[in-house]
Amino acid sequence: MRAIVTGAKGQLGRALAEILGERGHEVLPLSRSVDIADPSRLSVAVGDGFDVLFNAAAATDVDRCEREPEWAFRVNAEGPGFLGELCRQAGAHLVHVSTDFVFSGRVSRPYREDDAPDPQSVYGQSKLLGEKRALDACPGAFVARTSWVFGVTGRNFLHAVLDRAARGEPVRAAADQVGSPTYAADLAEALVTSVERGLSGLYHVANEGAASRYALAQAALRAADLGSHELIEAKLSDFPAEATRPLRTALDCRAAAAEGLRLRPWEEAVAAFVRRLSVQSDPLAAGLPASQSVGVRCDD
Repeated sequence: MRAIVTGAKGQLGRALAEILGERGHEVLPLSRSVDIADPSRLSVAVGDGFDVLFNAAAATDVDRCEREPEWAFRVNAEGPGFLGELCRQAGAHLVHVSTDFVFSGRVSRPYREDDAPDPQSVYGQSKLLGEKRALDACPGAFVARTSWVFGVTGRNFLHAVLDRAARGEPVRAAADQVGSPTYAADLAEALVTSVERGLSGLYHVANEGAASRYALAQAALRAADLGSHELIEAKLSDFPAEATRPLRTALDCRAAAAEGLRLRPWEEAVAAFVRRLSVQSDPLAAGLPASQSVGVRCDD
């Protein structure tokens, strides 16, 4: 299988390239230099000799999306539509990644695929439209909504937590914001498996279980033998932001699990993430600056 991966330098893109390589597939990585919302450049970069395209590229700076909606919709909505059209023309399969931000966060139970979306931010609105554009252009596409992604590389919440702990600074995390933590390596494996099994449609794909940002930070600190580090319980409202973040967006992943895409519990995934960091050189180098507000700024 010849696979194209957009956003190949991001945390999910890198994990996808690694899993695909391990499974013996040929990988063509596309980085940020290839604009997925530019049809002419995109078609030249992609060509037509591929079997599947994994779209891990997105505008994920939630606050910037709020300030620059034209940019957000160009990348998150128009881009997936162009990719879907390219896949349809090439007779290839599309795997597109979406987000829990398509929901309002006002429901107490985990969200199912058939729950009505109600995005509260430009980011969520643009990603929701991206789902529709991708499926309209390529009806056989596999669209995976996921949540709170963390990987060994890249900018994410757990890197911020561990970076602050390494500096000896207290960590503040929201105890009232609940989601489904997702390890990039586990998500990548599930996405590749979805192609190998010929799956299509909209699915929720995340590690099993739900957690608050506070519980997630606590688990990471414990796994890193930093359980005694100062962790301060806060509320989401304690972290002012330009864009609204949904409060409760745990995902019900039973439909994906029924198709063989069952991810391990999030606690086990966090432990695996920390173990992987421990064997990397300068494992916390990818962490965020200490001034970064932990618990709200490190979005998917």
